[in-house]
Amino acid sequence: MEVWRKAPVAAKRYIFYHCLVTPTLFVWYVVPYLMLVKGLTVEEAGFIFTVGSVVSAGLSVVVGRFLDKRSPNAVMALVSVVDSSAYMLYYTAFVLGNPLFLVLAAIVEKLSTGMYSVYPVYEYLAYPEDIREKIYVFHNILPLLSQAVTYPVLGYFLGVVFADIDYLVTSVLVFAVASLVLAVIPVFWLPYLTEPVGKHFSEERQEKCVKEIPREFYPVALIIIMLGFAYSIAPFLALVNLFIENFGGGLFEISLYEAAAGLTVVFLSLPVLKISKNRARMAVGLGLLLEAVSQMLLAFSYRLELAVLSAVLASAGYAIMDPFYMDMLFSKIPEDLRGSLLGGIAGVRKILTICSPAVAGVLAYRISASAPYIVSALLIFAAIALLYFISD
Repeated sequence: MEVWRKAPVAAKRYIFYHCLVTPTLFVWYVVPYLMLVKGLTVEEAGFIFTVGSVVSAGLSVVVGRFLDKRSPNAVMALVSVVDSSAYMLYYTAFVLGNPLFLVLAAIVEKLSTGMYSVYPVYEYLAYPEDIREKIYVFHNILPLLSQAVTYPVLGYFLGVVFADIDYLVTSVLVFAVASLVLAVIPVFWLPYLTEPVGKHFSEERQEKCVKEIPREFYPVALIIIMLGFAYSIAPFLALVNLFIENFGGGLFEISLYEAAAGLTVVFLSLPVLKISKNRARMAVGLGLLLEAVSQMLLAFSYRLELAVLSAVLASAGYAIMDPFYMDMLFSKIPEDLRGSLLGGIAGVRKILTICSPAVAGVLAYRISASAPYIVSALLIFAAIALLYFISD
């Protein structure tokens, strides 16, 4: 708690802001659930999300340039406004039964995610460097605690008490209003901080990077890319479809799954900090192994208890590897080449992320609801194997 007392007001308010935002993110499960129960196949829904990603990817470049010199507070408020607009469009689509509005909503929603880079900017400014790593513990724990408390309540009301389709459609409108209200917080409550100037690499520097890429970079790049695809190929849509098909459940069961995931990270985050950085590779390997096993367990189980256990295993894996994962991998890339090489990896990952909803939808519809999770697990196992090609 000493770290929390030392944390500046901006950091405390920012973390509390995320605690308030977290319950509104339950709409990420409500929307695909409504898509499926109102007659769309998981394959059709997957293509809708991919079309939204493709169109918004081009628009995000224009929007990104416009927002480059804007205050982080203004951009965070804009994220909430754009999210609210997307949920309004989803509500309209469900009321009218018009798939065109679903595509428009997906495009607008993805525009919002394209602005998520504003959050690390504000965190960098709000969290003092000397205690930044420790503040990130609270940054992870408190919003996840909010998730663990609020999701079962929301899941119970939306999945049991007000499970009627008309009520669920109305709930999307409520989430839209809640998101709009949250736009007030960054503007009027979060302290305004100066946005740092970004670093840019000249063409000459980038050319030099290509010629001097170290051999060890390639397994690192493959690990990051494979894990990015492994996580994105099992999106919210795939999880909702899996619970409907394999568990005969809905929003309440999903809320219990996510609550278990959040609580696991909360309980393990502090003990994991005691692991020495000398054991980073071992921690990352163990964490990935738990995640892969959890994906397989989720794919082949048909009981809610086992699904909750898979959530615990996945979150335990995340908690164990998270403090070491990026630091261990990034340390294998020469600092003077880091910007260009990581930029290339990010580009590949973005392409895969755009395609992944459609891929997940095809796998779930053409093969089985479990297929996206089996593929995800296999990719994680492959990433674990590549860890052995990275020297300590």
